[in-house]
Amino acid sequence: AVVSTQSGHYGRDIGKGIHKDIQYPGKGPLPKYQKDTKALFHFRTYINNDERTLIDDSRAWDEPFELLFGHSFQLESWENGIKSMRPGERSMFYCIPEKCLGYTKLSKTLRDMHKKEKSTDCDSALIP
Repeated sequence: AVVSTQSGHYGRDIGKGIHKDIQYPGKGPLPKYQKDTKALFHFRTYINNDERTLIDDSRAWDEPFELLFGHSFQLESWENGIKSMRPGERSMFYCIPEKCLGYTKLSKTLRDMHKKEKSTDCDSALIP
């Protein structure tokens, strides 16, 4: 079903307040994402405004994001979105605001974690 969100975006409703727009369909069957299945992916997060303000881009980090299913991840919307994807698929997801409430905390944690990984500072002391 093609639906329009409150912002006027058209996409496929995958349920639970998530709309999906497939950019590249990927190949093969839809995987069975069972508990402890690991998904590695890159993402970009935007504010859904006229400027499409970029918040985060995982390609700026050294490694893709790793999501382990079935462990109460902070953003259920991400798990539901990834579960709807085939290997190699590239899609954009639009979520209602209520589905993004945990993102601020997650975003800060991810940025801090990757900032520490890139840090070249070290503490040292000179002993005469």
